[in-house]
Amino acid sequence: MKKKLSYQHLQHSKKRVHVPHHVMTRSSRLLTCMLAQAFALMIRSSDAPALEPWLEEASRSGIAELRTFAAGIKRDQVAVLAALTYKCSQGQVEGQIHRLKLLKRQSYGHAGFDLLRHRVLARSA
Repeated sequence: MKKKLSYQHLQHSKKRVHVPHHVMTRSSRLLTCMLAQAFALMIRSSDAPALEPWLEEASRSGIAELRTFAAGIKRDQVAVLAALTYKCSQGQVEGQIHRLKLLKRQSYGHAGFDLLRHRVLARSA
């Protein structure tokens, strides 16, 4: 009888999976899928305390892509924790900056600052 694995089981498991770069076994695919689903759930539910255990598990997984992903998150862990902890976001500001840059690129070489100013103000009204 096969055991059904869960994320909690993975946290307590001492067994680690070593995967060659070109081969993914069924167990490594299962581990990758479970860690990816746990990460998605953690992000969707803004579960900041779950970040550290997830990073440790991903780092010890033996899967190069997960280790690289976890290392990248660790480099920016303060920002990731802030995103999981606080409800406010820079999304609105970043969207406005993107829109402004798009308008600027579209106008490049065709018109001066006056037309750009008119297009920016016309869109925001």
